[in-house]
Amino acid sequence: ATASMGVHGVVSTVRNRAGRLSRSPERIGGMLPVLERPGYSRRTSKDRSLFLLQAPVQNIHGARKNPPPSRSVQVFAAKRTSDMPNALERTLATASYLIPLLDGLRYSKFLIRDFPSIANVLVPLTPIIKLYFSVPYAGLVMFFLLYLGIAQNRELSRFVRFNGMQAILLDVLLNIPSLVERFLLPQSIFSSNLGVWAYVQTYNTVFLYIFLSVLYGMVSSLLGKAGRIPLVGNAADASASNY
Repeated sequence: ATASMGVHGVVSTVRNRAGRLSRSPERIGGMLPVLERPGYSRRTSKDRSLFLLQAPVQNIHGARKNPPPSRSVQVFAAKRTSDMPNALERTLATASYLIPLLDGLRYSKFLIRDFPSIANVLVPLTPIIKLYFSVPYAGLVMFFLLYLGIAQNRELSRFVRFNGMQAILLDVLLNIPSLVERFLLPQSIFSSNLGVWAYVQTYNTVFLYIFLSVLYGMVSSLLGKAGRIPLVGNAADASASNY
């Protein structure tokens, strides 16, 4: 009987201590370190185990040293990459500048006469030049194809339409000195050396402007950049922004 009472006393003591520990879990040193961390609210003993199971793994084992980039940064980078013109768009934009270059060759006669080495740059275009000037009304047909098929084509990207419109405006500028020469230039200008010199320099200036503008536009198009050409860049940008 005495032994039985002793066993019951030990069991009762263990139960009492377990009850006190369950009511005061914060007394267990080192067993629940997560509960003492900042950002975790104290909870009752009934949902303590559930709270530990739901705790994030990175908060138990420490924060990551190198967190991955946010999703917004990744999406922004993808958008910037997709905005780059593809190979077909670059080809169309570059080919657009052939029209003002071919139409501006008539102003190169004095410059090529004085500097024959300039003609070597145009040697690769010899087949295109012969075909362009051998077909009747080729310049007029190509002008409207460039205007309607590229510059005003809403199915194409803004990059292609911008470069197409710059080529169109360059070709339009070439008509200004031609009209001045045909209707406003007096014949007496050729009777003096100063007049002939001014006439030749005007031709050279017009061709150099067209040649350098076409070269700049072609290189920018091949690189996928929308380079603005002086005198026509702002107007081309405004026209391309209307669509």
